Amino acid sequence: MPEMSEQIFVTHARGKVHIRACPHLSGTSELTPATPEQVNQNGYCSHCEKEIAGVGRKYFESLDDALEAFGHRTDEAKRLIRKAIVGIEHDSIWIPASESYIALGVNGLGASWIGKGYVDFRDREHIELPWFAPHNGGGAQRLDEWGGLCEVHFIERSVSGVCELCE
Repeated sequence: MPEMSEQIFVTHARGKVHIRACPHLSGTSELTPATPEQVNQNGYCSHCEKEIAGVGRKYFESLDDALEAFGHRTDEAKRLIRKAIVGIEHDSIWIPASESYIALGVNGLGASWIGKGYVDFRDREHIELPWFAPHNGGGAQRLDEWGGLCEVHFIERSVSGVCELCE
């Protein structure tokens, strides 16, 4: 198990533990800091384990390069993101193997995370960008044609009802 350097959370369902920027979590996930016992007993989700170990990270020299690679290519997106991260100290920029966000880090720890429709911070309020689309919000939901929502990982199960992350 990787060394715990990021703050680790457990959801209200008390399953696998996650870092704040985990793609399994949504803005509405109820998070509680995980105890060392919960980390040892529950283990990390697969994405977080790789992220903490630094597996598959792509590092970037500049925020512009990372924004381009991630898909935030418009001047308006770049302007709003830069405005949101004003004052965030960082010495590294990376996109994890899951390619679900851009991380701004200090000494290898995440300080801010830029997603497709949000900017999240270790010590500030979460910011939703104008094009933010909440999980399971608006539009038709496909849960009927899938196996329902996993109560532990908050992802759709396969048609067989099995969650790919549950063991």
